[in-house]
Amino acid sequence: MSLRATQRRLALALGASQVLAWASTFYIPATMIGLASAELGVSRTWLLGGFSWSLLVSAMCAPRIGRFIDAHGGKPVLVGGALVTAAGLVVLAMAGSLLHWYAAWTVLGVGMALGLYDTAFATIGRLLGRDARPAIVGVTLMGGFASSVGFPTGTWLAASFGWRASVLAYAAMQLAVILPIILAFIPRDPGPPHPIIARPAPAPGAMTGRTAFALLAVFFTSRAGIGALISVHALVLLKGMGL
Repeated sequence: MSLRATQRRLALALGASQVLAWASTFYIPATMIGLASAELGVSRTWLLGGFSWSLLVSAMCAPRIGRFIDAHGGKPVLVGGALVTAAGLVVLAMAGSLLHWYAAWTVLGVGMALGLYDTAFATIGRLLGRDARPAIVGVTLMGGFASSVGFPTGTWLAASFGWRASVLAYAAMQLAVILPIILAFIPRDPGPPHPIIARPAPAPGAMTGRTAFALLAVFFTSRAGIGALISVHALVLLKGMGL
């Protein structure tokens, strides 16, 4: 298979799976938290705390997952992400207490660390090396439609069938759609990673790697925080405006 065909195949497969993966995890609070709050008799604030906790769990898992991808490739991680996320969604659908709710989001935090953007991009980088950029751009563009799928679909499912049945449907989608896509279209690990090319020493006064890392960490943390706030509260704000 040519390089361009491989890039296109990865972009389409991971792009489609990422749209569904984000819609069935990250956008659950925005579409179903109100119904869950009313049924469980727990405030939205406490339930949203479970979602926040899942993001912390994902962050704590990420370094170890990254090292695994470096050693073994990303396909087994993505497979594990679909399986763990499906399990977490089943646990969430059966939640009957706040503790149970947080336990479910703990499992989902691990699943999101295994199956969302970070792993997808690392997998592409592992497979394509310096030629990964077009596939990463393609996945990013397709993944941007996750909210376009997640908001209306989640709202309709919850209103029509209840939030528990909707979450179970998402779990089934992880196993019946996302997992087969990964197994069929993501290549196996190519072997040892590409050798690292030595770079010249930075010029005097140039930014150090540690400083660049710290600045990027602040940037991505702030950006992710703003994105999470908007994704969770956008529907409530728009409804309050009469839209």
